[in-house]
Amino acid sequence: YFEYSNNYIAPVGGLRDDGVFIYSYGNLGKYENQGVEINLTIPIGKYIVWQNSADIYHSSMSYESISNNLTDWNGESQLMYINQKLDLVAGLLYQRNNSKYINLQGYKNQENDWWGLMIQKPFFNKKLNVMLMAFLPIDFGANYNQVTYIETLGYSQSTTVDISVLKQLFLIQLSYRFHKGKTISTIKKDIDKENMGGHKSIF
Repeated sequence: YFEYSNNYIAPVGGLRDDGVFIYSYGNLGKYENQGVEINLTIPIGKYIVWQNSADIYHSSMSYESISNNLTDWNGESQLMYINQKLDLVAGLLYQRNNSKYINLQGYKNQENDWWGLMIQKPFFNKKLNVMLMAFLPIDFGANYNQVTYIETLGYSQSTTVDISVLKQLFLIQLSYRFHKGKTISTIKKDIDKENMGGHKSIF
């Protein structure tokens, strides 16, 4: 895929003579983003499916004499166990979305990376659906810091937000369906045959 804009509005920062860094919005003039999306599904035996997706991208911006570019990727992987006889779904999940998103003078990370285990099963004739998910304390392939980085002539700034609390979360989701819904059946009768059997001709 390829994205292009010559009228991209975004914040631009500059250092004043008194040493104060201020932001203003400007027309960057040129923004490009190009990349490739990859999807791969691998069945493993009768009940297991391994689903993978990735987006590898390169972004660039330019405004007057300032330019910036970066390359990064995001993606997710799901190793799922699906048993229709037991109405059971379970899986090991991985998400890598805390990627770098470009701005004119740096970048920012604004999403989340995490590992998780989930299990889902319906009860009471599928009226009640229960989903449990535990986020795992795994650092491999995950970045638990959201970073905003800015660098311009005579000034640089880096801000980091720690989101490692994600590794301690446990999620419970309950949904209950109160109505089964209505089933409408349509019966078409053969009117001609009924009339022939119930009435005699006068001719």
